[in-house]
Amino acid sequence: MVSLKNKRHTATKVAHSPPNWYDKRNRVAHINKLPNIKKMKIRYTKKRLRYYLIFGILWMVLGSSAIIFESGNVFNYGYLLMGILYLGTYLFENRKQYLTIENGVISKNLLVSKKINLNEITRIKKFAGDYVLKTDLTELKINTGLIDKTSLSDLNAVLDNLNLEKK
Repeated sequence: MVSLKNKRHTATKVAHSPPNWYDKRNRVAHINKLPNIKKMKIRYTKKRLRYYLIFGILWMVLGSSAIIFESGNVFNYGYLLMGILYLGTYLFENRKQYLTIENGVISKNLLVSKKINLNEITRIKKFAGDYVLKTDLTELKINTGLIDKTSLSDLNAVLDNLNLEKK
């Protein structure tokens, strides 16, 4: 028990923990209290981004040199195309990152993004280090091998704050 004293009267406040049973309103209140939840980006590993940048540059150099020195072969343009695709993937993933948590919605940033409201998640399944967030209608798979270590701890904090069982 915590005692609160005021000049005119004395009040007693009882500190208690939230109930263990499932209460959707209680979960929504916890989600709204998450720190820095307005916009949080879960980043890719630097190794993955570096991989796409290096291979994009190598394919571009190989394709450019093949076109300059031997322009008669049509397949040399394929090297240039591979370089453009790798560099495009690097730019997209570096700008968007893997996941975005904003205003109570978690979205996986792909060409066609997939979104789930955090307060609609009914179950979190952890399998082989990956997370599967399930709602009544959809599910979102999160590959933790692609996530930077600091971002992974942020994601774990958000998922732990949902007060759901991890199976």
